[in-house]
Amino acid sequence: MVRRFTLILDGQRHEVEWEGDRVLVNGQPFAVEFPEEGVVVVDGRRHEVEVREREALVDGIAHTYQVDGLEEQGPEAAPAPRSGDQRPMPSGADAVTAIMPGKIIQVLVEEGQEVQAGQVVCVLEAMKMQNELRAPRAGKVVQVRVRPGQDVELGEVLVALE
Repeated sequence: MVRRFTLILDGQRHEVEWEGDRVLVNGQPFAVEFPEEGVVVVDGRRHEVEVREREALVDGIAHTYQVDGLEEQGPEAAPAPRSGDQRPMPSGADAVTAIMPGKIIQVLVEEGQEVQAGQVVCVLEAMKMQNELRAPRAGKVVQVRVRPGQDVELGEVLVALE
């Protein structure tokens, strides 16, 4: 499966193509391994990494990040049916998405509930850390697509707001 997306790191855009342990960043190849929780090895260099909602600590240095346009292409691109919610996103809805693969620990909202911008809507556990995922804006929860204990993938829609 090939994943293509734009990574905005500390305000700079980087075009990323990721397949297996091969990653191209702006056309430059890198070998990437994840030997243990919280560790990423890039071209043989070990880095301690802690990912938060909009910030990543790499070797103790904080970096802001945003992921845009995540696409998957290739024979494995179509996700297998999941036990989670399969309803289509309502048009015009904003989504709270998984910032990395992990497991949903808590869902703190329900459909029909009004939320404020920045309110925690669910908690995602990844790399032995709990990440609070927040509403991008004030609005009404129109879909809750996950439940506690559910495994999710990077970019998967968890909660939809209108």
